[in-house]
Amino acid sequence: MWQVDLPNENGGYQVVFTQPRFSADSSTVYFGTAVLAGGDQYSYLYAVDTGVRSPVPASGTKMRLR
Repeated sequence: MWQVDLPNENGGYQVVFTQPRFSADSSTVYFGTAVLAGGDQYSYLYAVDTGVRSPVPASGTKMRLR
């Protein structure tokens, strides 16, 4: 389990508006935010290093789960 503290932007609060997606090796998670209230309307896309490294199977290789 992990947590990312999102800063206030231009007087508004950031909220996650996308389902987090992980890179193939689980080393990076991507998610989008929206800013509620405040001034201008805008959003951010974050890429966060998870600190986890999983091997990526070679192309054409089937991965077996146990």
